[in-house]
Amino acid sequence: MKTIRSYIKGIREALLCPKAAVVLWLINAAFAAVVYFVASGAVTAALGRSLAADDLLSRSNVDALFELLTGNAAALSSLLVVALVVLLLYILASPFLYGGILNILAHPGERAGRFAQTFGAGAGRYYGRFFRLIPASLVLWVPAAALFLLADRALDYIGRDPLQEQLNFILTFVRIAVALFLFYLVRMIMDYARIRIIATESRSALLSLSWAAAFVLRRLGGTLALYYMLGLTAWAGFAAYLGLQSLFAKTTTRAVLAGFLLTQLHIVWRSGIKVAYQGAELSFYSQSSN
Repeated sequence: MKTIRSYIKGIREALLCPKAAVVLWLINAAFAAVVYFVASGAVTAALGRSLAADDLLSRSNVDALFELLTGNAAALSSLLVVALVVLLLYILASPFLYGGILNILAHPGERAGRFAQTFGAGAGRYYGRFFRLIPASLVLWVPAAALFLLADRALDYIGRDPLQEQLNFILTFVRIAVALFLFYLVRMIMDYARIRIIATESRSALLSLSWAAAFVLRRLGGTLALYYMLGLTAWAGFAAYLGLQSLFAKTTTRAVLAGFLLTQLHIVWRSGIKVAYQGAELSFYSQSSN
């Protein structure tokens, strides 16, 4: 019941605090716009004078993709550099966003009419501590990588017979499942470490991370159930988005605009789910600590 209550609480918090989702959407839009304009330039430079571009627009064409990859190395190099810089900037911005959102969720009485002040106060107050969690998380990522390598070795042993093609095909998906499980497990622990810092005003990122790891492992069933319930909710929204996009062909200006607006609504939905994750995990932490 604790997991269900926390899930409902997280969804409710996301619905009651739409401004947090809008902030996340704006940040995503700003970063995506930079990549889009650079990518647009790269594609134009590589395919602008090529008939392969017409084929790419009309149907899937491998030749067009090869021409894009080989036709203008300088433009594509610039695109990769910009993408890496944007990724780095997003990593630097994420502690700011987490601090603001968690401060809003932890102090619901201050959100009415004072969203910007409460968000900014949390973002500034916790930025340094949340940022230190990023290098400190190596104590989790390294063991997670080691566990994946051990699992990979074990799966290699199971599928050592090259004639068992079906088994090897299944084991490939098992590898992906193990990798995703470990990846999201570490991310979930980092969520609870941030919550611990907010709740106790701890200044030690490493101690908060250690506490969060113990907290999650002691309640592995509940924490995983909550995390994956929210994940399934996100996937349900994605399925609905794909279904709506498939209802009309993008052959007119209005249809293209409608598709673009649907995409933006889906991004807002995904941003709301991120807020729901923080609200649900904060609720689970509060119930488990009482």
